[in-house]
Amino acid sequence: MTAVTHTAVSNTLVILAASPVFAAVLSSIFLGDRIKPLTWGASLLILCGVAAILRGSLGGPGLEGDLAALAASLSTAGMLVVLRHHPGADPVPGLALGGLAAALLVAPGVGRFVPSAHDLALLMLLGLVLLPVAIGLITRGPSHLPAPEVGLIMLLETILGPSWVWLVIGQQPSRVALLSGGLIVSVLALHSSLALRAELRVERAAPEARV
Repeated sequence: MTAVTHTAVSNTLVILAASPVFAAVLSSIFLGDRIKPLTWGASLLILCGVAAILRGSLGGPGLEGDLAALAASLSTAGMLVVLRHHPGADPVPGLALGGLAAALLVAPGVGRFVPSAHDLALLMLLGLVLLPVAIGLITRGPSHLPAPEVGLIMLLETILGPSWVWLVIGQQPSRVALLSGGLIVSVLALHSSLALRAELRVERAAPEARV
């Protein structure tokens, strides 16, 4: 929320799209996972795209939002690593407790802020319906689909999010965001496609090996 109110939505979603890369690096450090050279190469290109966005915001009002998006991306990566370390855990209760803890943390700084009835209705729709449903489905998706396929589907947010914002409120992505976003989405799509093909080959080979 801090990111989208202090920088362009396109910047926020592009930086958030890099969370799988951060997750791969963190899993290598803390879980000892062996990362393939292809993944390291993709990670380097994606980090270059994120760095380009941050560099484009230096000295401008959007830097705070970009850094908030980077912090959110790192937090998401940390969540993915924890879920990998505890594959049987249900993350939804933890997400609910995290939201409650965040609300209590920021409550003292709210002051006399009183939203209008219209804004309160939108906030309730966002906090009670859209975010819980979206995050709940995201956390449950990998248990029903191959991880590379989930990654490919998640890329739609990076593409559709800025497009909807552009159409509805006229916030046009910057040239840096478009170029960096194109690089990150292309690299992630290629990497996920290759990983999905490799996983499908293994699945097809398994029945043949048993025969």
